[in-house]
Amino acid sequence: MYRFNRLLTLSAFLLIIFSSCKTTKINKESGILSLTSSDIILINTLPVNGHKAISFYESAREKLIKAGVKEVIYLPEVEFQLLASGIKYDDLKRSPLKESTRIRISETLGVDYIIEAKLTSAQRGSIYGVSQGSSSLNPKDPTSSKAELMFLISNLDNSALDYKFSVTTNISGFYYKEEEDGDKNYLNLSPSEYTVIMQSFTDGIKEISKKVNQ
Repeated sequence: MYRFNRLLTLSAFLLIIFSSCKTTKINKESGILSLTSSDIILINTLPVNGHKAISFYESAREKLIKAGVKEVIYLPEVEFQLLASGIKYDDLKRSPLKESTRIRISETLGVDYIIEAKLTSAQRGSIYGVSQGSSSLNPKDPTSSKAELMFLISNLDNSALDYKFSVTTNISGFYYKEEEDGDKNYLNLSPSEYTVIMQSFTDGIKEISKKVNQ
């Protein structure tokens, strides 16, 4: 029971540590972005695939709707409709989108902007382990996880205004040492790759949400 309570305490402490040791760097590359309450956004590309992408989309939709945009839709939900309109599948995956593809998407769905979020790089902290006695884990050099995403927000009315920026997020690792009956237990933790990618994506969506003029 004592060990279980101690693990609960450590888990809670880890959550605090991870939430307070995050740094985000946003670099704007080009374009102008100004969203309104009448805008409809299509999310075309996400930095993860499969079922994980659904949670990314739902998180983005919630934040953008709360910020004031009219609607946010996800490509897989309308892909058949777009293909039936004459758009080729490969054209939907091009970046940036061809002008003809932009026009057809706008005409078919009434979309004003398209968000593409692509993973540039991701790095999981290199050490995750527990040891007893003598340990090579260095408390002065905890590991960290890092992810960089590139966001492109295509303006379907004017491609010259396409807004592009990158988001780099670092989440520091956490070092923990426990002494019991003369033994030393060492633990060096870092967030998973999925966690740091999700955080970087969230930071990017927050940046986009700031551009909504209500």
